[in-house]
Amino acid sequence: MDVESRIDGALGRAGKSLQPDLTSALREVYARDRRRTTRRRASVAAAVVGVVLATGAVAKLGAPSGGTASPVSPPRESETSGAVSLTLVREVTAESLGLRMLLSAAVAPDGHVYVTDTSQRVAELSPDLEVVRTWGGSGTGEGELRLVQGSIAVDDDGRVYVSDTGNFRIQVFSANGRFLRSVGEFGNGPGQFTWPFDLALDADDNLYVTDDKEQTLTKLSPSGRQLWRRGGLGETDPRLQGHEHLSMVDAQGRVLTTNDDKGLIMLLGPEGSVEHTLVPASLDEGGVCDATINATGHYFLASCFTPSGVQVYTADGTLVGSWSGAGLVQSPRWGSDGRGYAVTADGGIVEVRAGTG
Repeated sequence: MDVESRIDGALGRAGKSLQPDLTSALREVYARDRRRTTRRRASVAAAVVGVVLATGAVAKLGAPSGGTASPVSPPRESETSGAVSLTLVREVTAESLGLRMLLSAAVAPDGHVYVTDTSQRVAELSPDLEVVRTWGGSGTGEGELRLVQGSIAVDDDGRVYVSDTGNFRIQVFSANGRFLRSVGEFGNGPGQFTWPFDLALDADDNLYVTDDKEQTLTKLSPSGRQLWRRGGLGETDPRLQGHEHLSMVDAQGRVLTTNDDKGLIMLLGPEGSVEHTLVPASLDEGGVCDATINATGHYFLASCFTPSGVQVYTADGTLVGSWSGAGLVQSPRWGSDGRGYAVTADGGIVEVRAGTG
């Protein structure tokens, strides 16, 4: 047996026996998330009202709707024509949902919101953030989870993909929580992961997964076959060297990634080449750890640290909006109806709307 085969065999055995310290991993994730904001969810509303204006853009705060939202101040009207604003519609605590501390969120085509939680469960919420169902639980079996970052995505048919980091795989569920299959296993070969982190899907159900330890981005076919892998030790493009984060594929089928080591936001084409880059004009020292694009083509960037919270840019890098102290640990996940949802620093969730003028 050659050396490579022996290494692969050892990795496979390690993956079956390895018991990662999920408590420490979760603590690390939330310590980092707390550094993204100086304020807790309880002060999100006040922080938005007191937003620091950037290039004349104003973040607006709207009145809440629904019984689960916290009281907020009256909206502050935009003073600059053409500015992109964010309106806080409602905010909900994890406790009110019967959960512990939310990790990540995704929006399904029907407008329902799926979230992962430190209780090692997935929850389906209505568009108004009311619980429809939950599933999962801690473990290593089918349908059981060992979540860390908890990245989640939903395809056009309503199937739910969950980054099951502690089990070195992606699990796929039906819209109502029935286990369908798993993708990946422990290792560093094709279709394998040592620490699967963020994920996203394109219109053809190809799956994009970042490996936070290997510092790679992998594209997998719907069957789980590796189509390409970028990053890692052999990467020749410096823009793709470092930790990549992703959450979505844009309308042109390009995967949106953020490299927080380089301070770059990039769009990668179907073959993995960089087709567009955006360097934020007013990036704070913490860098950008998450980005999404809404239907109007605006980039919403979430800072790794304070104080910017969420910044809004055009594709050419022009800053057109800023939500200081937003208390969000991710950029809003946008539904087709214009609603956006994001997890907060203390594990709750907010609904926001974007507007102009």
